[in-house]
Amino acid sequence: MKELIAHPAILPLIPLFGIIFLLFVFQLVNRRKSLGYLIEKNALILLIFMICGVTITPFNKFTPLALIEREKTLPSLAAQIVLYLSTVFVLLPRLRFTLQKIIAAFYSIVIFNPGFCALVLLIVLSGFWSATPDYTFKNAGILLGTTIVLIYIAKQYDIQQFAELIRLNNTWIAIPSIYYSLFRKSIGINATKNSWQGILAHPNPLGSLMALNIFLWGVYAARNPKDRKKAFTIIFISLYVLQMAGTAGAKVQLILLTCLLLFVNSIKPLPFQWTFTGIVVFLILAIIGTILVTENLETIVVDGLGKDMTFTGRVPVWNMLFTEHIPKHPWFGFGYHGFWQPWRGLDNPAFNVIVMPSEWRPPHAHNGFVDTIVDLGFFGGLAFAISFITNLIYAVVYLSQKKGSEAALPLIFLTYVVITNLSEGGLIEVSMTWVLYATTTLRLSMEMSYLIKSQKPPKRLVTQPTLEANRMDSL
Repeated sequence: MKELIAHPAILPLIPLFGIIFLLFVFQLVNRRKSLGYLIEKNALILLIFMICGVTITPFNKFTPLALIEREKTLPSLAAQIVLYLSTVFVLLPRLRFTLQKIIAAFYSIVIFNPGFCALVLLIVLSGFWSATPDYTFKNAGILLGTTIVLIYIAKQYDIQQFAELIRLNNTWIAIPSIYYSLFRKSIGINATKNSWQGILAHPNPLGSLMALNIFLWGVYAARNPKDRKKAFTIIFISLYVLQMAGTAGAKVQLILLTCLLLFVNSIKPLPFQWTFTGIVVFLILAIIGTILVTENLETIVVDGLGKDMTFTGRVPVWNMLFTEHIPKHPWFGFGYHGFWQPWRGLDNPAFNVIVMPSEWRPPHAHNGFVDTIVDLGFFGGLAFAISFITNLIYAVVYLSQKKGSEAALPLIFLTYVVITNLSEGGLIEVSMTWVLYATTTLRLSMEMSYLIKSQKPPKRLVTQPTLEANRMDSL
């Protein structure tokens, strides 16, 4: 087959056939709006699918982060760029209309969540103080490009529609993960933990995504009785994958998200200040509970293996970072992706971050908030804190304005971001965490903009009879 494709008479025809196919699809999209929406929706799910860290080919070759891989070949880079541009070209008939108010979307984000904008700005500018500016600027550029796509998602898809994208994506991950874990064990089984990792790089993100999937399909089933058979089938599949992944943290996440939904439904009728206070208290207790319960479960499971019990070895890493490394660049950090650089050898700023006696060298802090401070300093941490608190306020307002369980989805996504980043990274990475946090942030900002506009009193219309009456009064 390869010899046939590489034949001098066949090879030049492949680009020609590709162009003809793209023009054909372009015309179909131009004539059928529903087809454009369908292509766009599946393209966005595929993008999120690759962002989750899928390890199987060809998806791992076309994820946004693959653009800056050191081993990236020129043909692979060209193919990825052509794929991206082809997708945009096919969707141009739809984008002509959907991009009409994109500037207003950017404006609402700047006005209603300046903390988020400051965070992204720090990421982009951090290349100026990074020890490896080219590497930092490249990674920041990929994150910025991904965020622009997320702005489009937030503009075009409301919270319920966005939750649908996440449900379908996580289901796409669950089903092939079963196949690879059962029949392609070199890929689907984690050798260290001897548990399922499926098509992802580790059991922890697989279990975490399945916990979120179970919850979202549960909410969907409660609101859509006709689709309950399908929803419960997917829930059963996700539960099976979650169990086989063997991650205690994911089970805690599922329990906490369920408790949050029940708690939110019970306090929703209360005044805003009491609802907001209740959510904050719940988050504090959730953070404490996640750390304590996860640690205890890990202790029960791995006690006979002789592992470190200080939150599975993470606490010594955090202590080392805050006492030895963060003080070197306390305000603006080492720059985005400027600290964890094992490819630099002895010049790696994290070279001496070693957990004894196992001599384990962590690839990151295993805490998204700590990694944010390492990369962007305390100003970066402050920007995220302002952004998050703003989101909490908007999410409670959204909760009071909407009906049904879906009204709690912004709070669910924000809580999920917090509890997953207590023991794993990815808070400001091109990852599912960033997809959830950024899109929720952007959509809430737009919702607040719509809400304020709807509450403005209408402009008074001065009609001709009114003018005549005013003249008569003056006489």
